[in-house]
Amino acid sequence: MKGQIPKSLVQELSLNRANSVKEALVRKFTSLQPNQFSTAGIGWDKPADPSDPDNHAKNRRVEFVVLDGPKPEVAQH
Repeated sequence: MKGQIPKSLVQELSLNRANSVKEALVRKFTSLQPNQFSTAGIGWDKPADPSDPDNHAKNRRVEFVVLDGPKPEVAQH
């Protein structure tokens, strides 16, 4: 679809996909907060397989990285 659809629309779709995953995670796991995530739409700029950049099925993905941060305090009884 490269060349047929404006890059800006693909970028927007990519960002919307990432934000949808973020929202689903926050809804499902109530201990998570939206400000614990940052999202980015990569679009066509970083194909999953650089040797096959036109593999659309492989490129429709969301990647996330879990960073080790402060551990929540556990109440002692």
